[in-house]
This record gives sequence, C-alpha cells and structure tokens, in this order.
Amino acid sequence: MTSMPWPLRTPNALALVANTRAAADSIYVTFEDIAGIIETSVASDPAYLILIANSWQQLQGPIQDMTSNSSTLAALLERNGDSVQQREIFLTVTILILAIGYFIANYFLVYRRTLSSMADLQAGVRFVGSGNLGYSIPTKYDDEISDLARSFNKMAANLKTITASKSDLEREITRRTEAEEELRATNQDLQENALKLEQEINERKKVEQALRESEAKALALVKYAPTGIYEIDLNGPKFISVNEAMCALTGYSREELFSMNPMSLLDEESQKKFAERIKRRVAGQQLETEVSYRFNKKDGKLIDIVLNVAFSKEKPCTALVIGHDISERKQAEALLQSTLERFYTMLGSMYAGVLLMTMDGKVEFVNQAFCDAYGLTMSPDALKGITTAELLAMARPAFKNPDQAEARIIEILANKQSVTGEQFELSNGQTAIRDFTPITVDGKFVGMIGTQTDITKLKRVEQALAASNQKNAEILDSITDDFYVLDRDWNFTYANKQFTDKIGKEPSDFVGNNIWTMFPKHIGTIFEDNFRATMEKQEIRRFDIQGKYTQAWYRMTAFPSVEGITVIGEDITEFKQAEDSLRESYAELERINRAAVGRELRMIELKKEINRYYVATGQPPRYMLNPEEDK
Repeated sequence: MTSMPWPLRTPNALALVANTRAAADSIYVTFEDIAGIIETSVASDPAYLILIANSWQQLQGPIQDMTSNSSTLAALLERNGDSVQQREIFLTVTILILAIGYFIANYFLVYRRTLSSMADLQAGVRFVGSGNLGYSIPTKYDDEISDLARSFNKMAANLKTITASKSDLEREITRRTEAEEELRATNQDLQENALKLEQEINERKKVEQALRESEAKALALVKYAPTGIYEIDLNGPKFISVNEAMCALTGYSREELFSMNPMSLLDEESQKKFAERIKRRVAGQQLETEVSYRFNKKDGKLIDIVLNVAFSKEKPCTALVIGHDISERKQAEALLQSTLERFYTMLGSMYAGVLLMTMDGKVEFVNQAFCDAYGLTMSPDALKGITTAELLAMARPAFKNPDQAEARIIEILANKQSVTGEQFELSNGQTAIRDFTPITVDGKFVGMIGTQTDITKLKRVEQALAASNQKNAEILDSITDDFYVLDRDWNFTYANKQFTDKIGKEPSDFVGNNIWTMFPKHIGTIFEDNFRATMEKQEIRRFDIQGKYTQAWYRMTAFPSVEGITVIGEDITEFKQAEDSLRESYAELERINRAAVGRELRMIELKKEINRYYVATGQPPRYMLNPEEDK
C-alpha cells in the first residue's frame, strides 16, 4: 500500500499558504504606507483623516483574503484527514490501530495547532484593525502561521512606534512653531525698538541741529536786536557782553563799556536803587525782574530805561539784562496825563452835569454841576470809585419818579445804550434831558459818558414860541390874500387856507410837495421867472398874472428869505375889470397903491416879528430883510 502525502504538502494547501503569506505581506505594506502617511502628514489636516480612512479600507481586503485562505486551509486539512482515514481501513488491525493513533496524534498536532493559530491571527487582525496597536497576537508554534503572526505583531509594534513618534513629532512641531512665533515676535520687537531708536537718534540729531541753529539765531538776535541787551557780573560790577543796540543806546563803544563800571551810567538816585538791589540779591532775597533807571548817555543826556533782568542759575552773580528806552513813553504818559487833566477841567467847567463811568460800572468823574443838579453834598472827587447803585441811592430824592428814573438809568448802563435828548423831570419842578454815549477804543467798550442839561427855561421859551406861532398862524389864516412859503427846493412849507381852498385842498396837502409838480402850467411863464429871480437874486418881485387854473387875476409879490421865498397873491380880478375906470381916477389909484404898500409894510412887520421870536430862542432870523425893508 502506498503512503499518503502530507496534507500541507499538496498543491492546494501550498497555494493557500502562499496566498495567506502574500496577504500578510500586503497587510505589512499597507501598514508601512499608513506609517508613512502618519509621519508626513499633520493630524489637524483634513486630508490626513481621509488618507488614513482610505488606507484602513485598503487593509480590509488583504485581511479578509488572509482570513478566507486560513479557513479554506483548515477545511482542506479536514478533508485530507477524512481521506487518510478511509485508506487506513484496509490496513491491518495493527497498522490500523497504529495508523489511527498516528492520525489522532497528527490531527491534534496539525489541526489544532493550525486552527488555533489562524483563530489567534484573525482575532489579532480585528484588534489591530480597530485601532488597538498595543495588542500582540500569541505565537505558540514555529510554523508559517506563527511567522505571519510575529510579522503582524512586529508591524503593529512599528505602527504604534510610528504613531507615538508622530504625536511626539507633532508636539515638537507645535513647540517649535510656538518658539518660532515667540522668536518672530521678539525679532519684531527688536526691529521696532531699533526703528524707534533710529528715529530717536534722528530726532535728537534734528533737535541738536535746531539747537545749534537756535543758538546761532539767538546770538544774532542779541547782536543785532534793536533793544539793548547785555550780561553783567554783579561782583564787579562789570559788563560781560553788550550788543550793538546797547552801544547805540548809551553812545559808548563796546570797549568803553567793558572798561566802565555799570553804575557810572546811572544817575545818583538810580545808583542807590542799583546798590540796594545788589545787597538784596546777595542776601538771597527775591528781586523784581523789571526795574526802571535813568541812564547818563555819553553826550550828557538823561534817558529813562526799563530793564528786564534774568538772573543765571548756573552763575548766581551774573544776569542777562534787556533794556528798553522808555523816554518817549514817559513823555507820552506825561502828555496823556496833561491831556486828561485838561479834559477833566473842561468837563468840570461845563454848565451841564457830566457823569463818566468805567467799563465795570464805577464812577470815574462827575463835575460840580452834576452834584448841584442832584443835591449831592459830597465833592466830585469824593464820588470817584463808587458804584452805580451807590450813586443812584444818593441821587434818588432828586427825581420826581425815583423808581422809574433808577430803572431807566440801570437799563441804559447795562445795555450800553446810546441815548440822546431823553427828557425827565426832577422833584424840584425842573425839566432836564439826559444824553448817554458808549465810549469805545479800537472797537472795545471802555465806559459810558452821560450829560444832564436843565431845559426848564428852554421849555418856557418853547411854550411861548408855540403860543406865538399859534397866534401868527391865526393871523396868517385871517389874511384874505393867498399866502404861502417855499423852501429852496421849491417845496411848500406853509400855505394858508385862503389859498388852498381855491384849489379844493387842505393846507396839509401842500406841505412838503413841489410847486412845479403841483402847478406844472406855471413852468416857463413870468410866474416861474419872477419866483426864480427872487430866489437867486434875493430881491422882491411884483407882477400881475392871470391864473392858469382859475380865470381870476392876481397880483403876486415874492419876498426873499434865508429859507426860500414868501409869496402873497392878491386877487385883482375886479381891479382888472374896472381898470379903465380906475385909470380915470388917479386919486383912487393912489389910494389902492398906498393900500398895497401898507400891506407890504404889514408883511415886513410880520416878518420882523417872526425874526424876533427866532432870535429870542437862540436861532438865526427866519427872513432876510434888505436895508429898505429894515428901515
């Protein structure tokens, strides 16, 4: 009987073993790829997870193939076992028993070992496939399956090491990234500090350059300044430096000033003041920075000087002095004071009461007439400096309506109002007018000036004049002839009712209107010629004319005056109608002429009366009379 071949030596078994080994190699290669991906990729990269997932998916195929081949190999072994058993039946009982024993032993050695190794390999693949890289497949035997398990364990261990190295590498990369960021920030700070330092250096250079330029300008300014500038040593005393203006101011050269004692430039009183200041300075007392002296110029003239002194902190006994010639200012101040005294004297001698207020509402000046008007017993000088409220309290009894007067004056002063000719009454029955004017200098308010004038007598004269005017108006209205007055612009200033009734108008309709506009038909006639001759030649003109607006005849008489002309128009219609008969009666004509002359004389007397009233009120005469009329 021929011997049976070893089951694992059959072509099918060998092929299954080879396929299983190939699957294991494929799994190993896939693990190597996964390790490479882990080493070269960043865990936070989205592509990293996709690559890992794809690699694990690729790993499932070889694992399934290896599992399937292992199962097929186990089944093959099982079928071959059955085949051996059938062939052994024909052996002898002894060989059968031995064969059965051999088979049983072979079964337990091969089948059990192979199947358990494959089961362990399958379990290990599942564990590692789930991500448990620390799992190790047990290797009990020294066969191909165990070799495959050991290779798989080695691959898992390498993958775990690679994964751990990848984590360490990522931590190292993170640490290095942080270090690089810190280094970059430090470098940025260094660059910014370097830039700032460079800017500070440039600024310092600019400041130093500006300082040098400023020093040069200061030296030039001191040298060529129009004001005297010098430096003095108080220990000498002696001049340390002087500029050109100082030489021009004193008349001495620089060399002469350096050789002189500064005190020799001062008059006697100024020398005492200078010596006293030096003593106070040495004693550590604080001195005024501005002081005035009188200098002796080289030509013997005395000038007034104001010195601004700046003592040196580095050299306590030296000082920089700026001198200003204030001689002209002193003269101007003296002139101003003299002008003010004359101004106050003039205000003090005025008949009207004068009040001068400062910008802060205090009395600067009042004259005696003001004190007398309000019954103030204090002298004008004693009232200087008191407030508006105090002055009003003193003057209150003098007003007829104290509350109203006080409120009005406060309103004027508070609002800086300009008031002219405002009338008010005093408690003693007198009537006065007040004027207030704001005082400005260069557009700036500096105070108020007010005057008060007693117009009691003037009011009486005005009343008398008004009564006289009323009487004159009544006289003029009673004249049966036309009477009107024209100014130099040919406008009516007066027209009596006798004249205006003929036109069908009122006297008020004429006043202010032009005669040539109202009566254009008279233009170019003897009416206009005689009126213009009276106005221009200042002579009386008489002429007869027939009316252009009525059928009546008039004898016109035009009298010249300062303000224009005065016209009397006599209706001579009846005379004209009876002219022939009147010519026959010379006596009647003489009578008429004498009547006309009498009217002229009455008119002249009337004009003289009007002139006397104007003169009595302090105004120039209203009518200019020629010598004949004056006689």
